[in-house]
Amino acid sequence: MTDPLLWGRELQVVCDVLRSGGVPAGDLGAGAAPAASQNAPLYSSCADFLYAAEHPAPRFGSGAFLTALDATFAELAGSALAKVDYGKPHASLPLRRCRPRRPPAGWTASSWSATTR
Repeated sequence: MTDPLLWGRELQVVCDVLRSGGVPAGDLGAGAAPAASQNAPLYSSCADFLYAAEHPAPRFGSGAFLTALDATFAELAGSALAKVDYGKPHASLPLRRCRPRRPPAGWTASSWSATTR
């Protein structure tokens, strides 16, 4: 996803794609409307709500559009938007990455597995 220029149009297109199984212009049948639920996956690679630029105030990033999409889809479909976020790590990732891979000397297998979840 890139930063959209015309949010209203882009929100409409993304919602149509998500609710139509990925083919918004496909034949839905006579008088049929797109499904109420999400039928196509959504992947995001940049969830920054704000970013710094040459402008003196922070600017909206792709995360602001995703926030608008979340609210629009929930209102339209009556269910939460399911998405997979890639990109910058979440707060829990560094803790999982820094955890030792082998138990320290003297630990039993059961005590090690209980602390690594």
